[in-house]
Amino acid sequence: MSQFYPNTLPGFASPYNSGSVIFPDLELVTIGIKDFTAPSLEQVKIFLQIMEQGKQNRKAVAIHCAHGKGRTGTIAACYLVKTYGLTSQQALDKVRQLRPGSVETVTQEQLVAEFETWYKDKLL
Repeated sequence: MSQFYPNTLPGFASPYNSGSVIFPDLELVTIGIKDFTAPSLEQVKIFLQIMEQGKQNRKAVAIHCAHGKGRTGTIAACYLVKTYGLTSQQALDKVRQLRPGSVETVTQEQLVAEFETWYKDKLL
């Protein structure tokens, strides 16, 4: 079953849609983030909930955007901050080491730092 969240892309079509003939067990979740922009903190929280559900259900989770760099790298860096306790800079460095060119804009970098601050404040 496909799930769509606020600010998702209307009319999004993909050969990987949930229940497709090619991938009948695939669940597609779309969090619409405009290209070359950063997700909101709320969108990051939704993504982290999806990751946690995948972990609990022993299911793989894949992240992608148009080229797998900007929005994908930003979300992945936030995941590293939460899951491995990295600083935002360490997370950005790791994502860029694994996928050169990741996190394409200053706004995306700032979001990872904002997420780090929010998450650490939440833990206190």
